[in-house]
Amino acid sequence: MTAYVGGWLMSDAGVASTTPLADGEAGLKIINIQNPESPQLVASLDTAGIAQDIKVDRQWAYLADGTRGLVIVDVSDPAAPVQKGELGSLGDAQGVDVEGNRAVVIAGSSLFVLNVSNRTAPVVVGTLGIGDLKD
Repeated sequence: MTAYVGGWLMSDAGVASTTPLADGEAGLKIINIQNPESPQLVASLDTAGIAQDIKVDRQWAYLADGTRGLVIVDVSDPAAPVQKGELGSLGDAQGVDVEGNRAVVIAGSSLFVLNVSNRTAPVVVGTLGIGDLKD
């Protein structure tokens, strides 16, 4: 049996077994890290944009996917991730954070607050202009 703890897929022994990664033009990669000396690629999912940031909350991976905006992926089966939702009208999404049913996405010169309770159809509930981002 496995369970999600703090975004990590945990095995029965309580050791993190997989971690999803944002991998630029390659999209989402899921890596098995149970044996840290020999990490293994478990699966990948090519997203339409350029995956720049990721936040995992239980079975859901939220990707800031460049010009494709926010992409939501079900990673409950690490060997077969499935894209469930997308909100592409945000601009160039560069960063994401999630807590519960709220997501915050940095895109262009704006911060977007989203309701993600329906993972297949996230909705913008607030916006704030923040100016150009600095590295």
